[in-house]
Amino acid sequence: MNRDESARLLSLAVHEFRTPVTVVAGYLRMLLKMQPGPADQPRKLIEEAEKSCTRLAALIAELSEISNLTAGQVSFERNEIDLFALLDEVAATVREGADRDVRLQIERSHEPVLIAGDRKYLTRGLESLLTATLRERAQPGVLVVACGVQGRGTERFAYVAIAPRDGDGVPDGFRASEWAPFEEWRGGLGFRLVLARQVITAHGGQVFSGRGTEPRGACAFTLPAREPES
Repeated sequence: MNRDESARLLSLAVHEFRTPVTVVAGYLRMLLKMQPGPADQPRKLIEEAEKSCTRLAALIAELSEISNLTAGQVSFERNEIDLFALLDEVAATVREGADRDVRLQIERSHEPVLIAGDRKYLTRGLESLLTATLRERAQPGVLVVACGVQGRGTERFAYVAIAPRDGDGVPDGFRASEWAPFEEWRGGLGFRLVLARQVITAHGGQVFSGRGTEPRGACAFTLPAREPES
């Protein structure tokens, strides 16, 4: 199956799933309005069913986005973005791991980390990658997040690398040869990791999983960097 056929299949799947889920969700909301107070047992069962239906609707929306990205139907903005500032902003909103005492430690960049891209899509992609990496940390601890720029001229790139502080950690600088290809087929996050990879790839970047002895506890990605204005 080629890329065009895959996109058409995804689009068809979204269409076929969306209609029955929308109908079921509508009837569940109607039943909730008809039920008495919150302590009523049937109401609790309906509420749980409604939550699952809402989750299904969200998964269908994600599939729809994947279909559009695969078909090349998404137009990305190309605005100048300070990647470090965006990273700092997104990391402050991620709550995954707080109940297990797992937290992020952002290492400051020594120079501006400027890229060109779509802030909305990159924000969602970065949030998904941070959440996934935090979720894979079973024990309390710190994940170090490094952000910087390497290379010169057309080989200049920005990077974000995330790794446990008590593992192999994040070295000074980024070397793609030390990282494994990105593993996006993980459960628990729906299709968000697939979307994250597609967004970063569409921006000319690459995503990586695992470093050294931390195959599932680390993550990194690169994006083309912009030269700061003199």
